[in-house]
Amino acid sequence: IESAQTAAASNGSLALDELTTQVDLFSNRLGVRAQKSTGGWLRIEFRYINPEDPEECFSFKINTDNDVYEVCDVEPRLDGVDQLVRKLNTEPDAVGFSSFCKAMRRKFREPFLSLSH
Repeated sequence: IESAQTAAASNGSLALDELTTQVDLFSNRLGVRAQKSTGGWLRIEFRYINPEDPEECFSFKINTDNDVYEVCDVEPRLDGVDQLVRKLNTEPDAVGFSSFCKAMRRKFREPFLSLSH
């Protein structure tokens, strides 16, 4: 989502319909949803992770209002989130917000990947 929005803002060549289609893809096929909250917090929700219950919600909140990202309310709890946040804060150009979200989704999926083999 972020890369599509950045592309649209930077060169204006991405049509609004195409951007909307990309956002719908993330929302409908990958089950990603973002909700603004107060104080600069953003709640990111993922669905379609648990093959037994595709509608189960996996989520976290991230504060995007400062120069330093903070994450809280990770549901269900995950190990290794602190390392991901640290890397996002120390290497923001290399990691990027969308890559961080992808890494979080992978973390949520890990327990289910071992069940499918």
